[in-house]
Amino acid sequence: MISEDLSNLNNQELLVLIAGKNAADCVRDVSSPYELGSKRIQELVDDGLSKKAALKVLAALELGRRALDRPGNGFLSTPNKVYDRVRHMGTLDHEEVKVIIVNTKNQLRKIITMSKGTEGAAHMEPKDLFSVLLKEGAGSFILVHNHPSGDPTPSRSDVALTKKIMQGAELLGLRFLDHMVIGNHTYHSLRGDIQPWND
Repeated sequence: MISEDLSNLNNQELLVLIAGKNAADCVRDVSSPYELGSKRIQELVDDGLSKKAALKVLAALELGRRALDRPGNGFLSTPNKVYDRVRHMGTLDHEEVKVIIVNTKNQLRKIITMSKGTEGAAHMEPKDLFSVLLKEGAGSFILVHNHPSGDPTPSRSDVALTKKIMQGAELLGLRFLDHMVIGNHTYHSLRGDIQPWND
């Protein structure tokens, strides 16, 4: 009988609760929840899970990530710390753009999805970003988006968008801290590419 104290359960036992015994059997070689969360639905199906079970597993992991996104939870003071919060974006099969709003101490306030696109692109206008930031009363923010190819090298359009947002943020008195591109198990920070960086 499985313990009701979930903190005492190992990864396999938690998987049984989420998606049934077959789920634990199919992913027995997975060593950590992060490794599991880095898989896409089709990869879990290829491992032997039903699509329904795969969705349950990834939904549980997504809830866990959102639980960490409560205001004031952790300092996002370096690109590495930001990446740890959004590294799951590197497993998406489509492009997404998110804005991370932080307070003056770089503590998380809110993460907002600005755009969901295709495998090749996700369109977002700077004016839409600033509209959201002003509505939220944001003072500081970080922009992140993923490249489904897994390669985080910024495109020309990524650099051009970053420069437009820098200009707009300066006019509005907002601190634009970074624009990060998320790849597969890696990332690229544009803050180091564009000098001077005005924040």
